[in-house]
Amino acid sequence: MDSYQKELDFIIQILKKNTKGMTVSDIAHKIKINRNSVAKYLDILLILGHVQLVTFGPAKVYFPSKRIPTHTLMNFSTNGMILFDYQLTITELNETITKMLSLSREDALGISIKKHKIPPFHSEAIQSKIEQALEGTASESNLLITNGSDQLYIHIQHLPITFDNGEAGVACILNDQTELHTTKQQKTRYELETHSLMNLFQEILLIIDENYDILRINEAGKTILASHQNEIIGKKCYELFHKTETPPAYCPHKNAMHTQQSSHAIFYEPTLKKKLDVTIQPLLHQNGKSYGSLNIIRIVE
Repeated sequence: MDSYQKELDFIIQILKKNTKGMTVSDIAHKIKINRNSVAKYLDILLILGHVQLVTFGPAKVYFPSKRIPTHTLMNFSTNGMILFDYQLTITELNETITKMLSLSREDALGISIKKHKIPPFHSEAIQSKIEQALEGTASESNLLITNGSDQLYIHIQHLPITFDNGEAGVACILNDQTELHTTKQQKTRYELETHSLMNLFQEILLIIDENYDILRINEAGKTILASHQNEIIGKKCYELFHKTETPPAYCPHKNAMHTQQSSHAIFYEPTLKKKLDVTIQPLLHQNGKSYGSLNIIRIVE
């Protein structure tokens, strides 16, 4: 391709100056090259995506391709993006990744990660994934990296790409999942704390959603009901306590969901042969709408 790169560049420049488009004959006349050679050059430019072809009746008219520059396009993404060529040299990166990794775009471009330590790409494991992508195999990684005083949980996709010149390359897309990871940790800690707190009670404690599905029960509840957790979680509360297909009319959970206020009821339950004292506390979203309830159930002797 180097032998006629000059001609390809010349054709592109001519097309840019003739925004209404040009035929093969127009271009051949302009650059004084025979039509067959021009047609061959245009086929190459079409394959590379540098020109586009529009047919007007029998005439084929060529225009310069209207493409967004790679760097501009990459900056539309909220994920970090970085491109490597077959020598693992950085050919492009977007603004998100420069902030994420505290990199200077000017200093990073043209740098080979084989020769320079650029976290997290200096890792042998990451370089191995990039080399696999060069051979056509996409993969993913999860990393904990440090950016100043912050720790970031990053998910990386290693994707095979092909550059305009036909050479293989790799696009790495970095997604900062720190907030999601932190939320999961907080949820796990909340669930552990809730589980421990519920087990301090000797009464039956249930958490039930708005559809009457039991989400959680404490150890005392499982003992009193003589049931295993897998026989309780996911079951309708009225199925468990009343052996019915619908909640009873006096259901305090239904009343709490309707009024979005606490509810109380005392009743004899024939299926358990016990008198129950039930207090329901609705669980509310920030908008005040209930999404379930905490049930405290005492056996009345």
